[in-house]
Amino acid sequence: MLYGFIGVIVLIAFLNIVNTVSTNLILRTREFATLKAIGMTQKEVRKMIILEGVFYGLFAAVIGVILGTMLNYGIQVLFASALDTDWVFPWYSIGIAFAGSMITTIVATIGPMYRLNKVSIVDALRSEN
Repeated sequence: MLYGFIGVIVLIAFLNIVNTVSTNLILRTREFATLKAIGMTQKEVRKMIILEGVFYGLFAAVIGVILGTMLNYGIQVLFASALDTDWVFPWYSIGIAFAGSMITTIVATIGPMYRLNKVSIVDALRSEN
């Protein structure tokens, strides 16, 4: 039951990240069209979008690792008398969280990126958000 609860929380977090990143990229369609109009190639725009996704992933991973480690230590302190174990730095959990954060943000970036590639420059510049 605990793993089911954790799974639901992870699914909600994943969908929240995908929605936020996708919305951010789609709202900036006009900006990307302007960059293409002034001479940026499709490959350069794609690289910029992916690097932005990697930046989001790194930022989320660093904050998540710091908060998660603090929570892990706090729970260990609260249950120290019942568990009778020493606190160990959670390297394995940090690795999983870091990888999950990076994969989630890159997946969330790739979908809207392909949608932005299909929009013509003229149509994107004429549209109103």
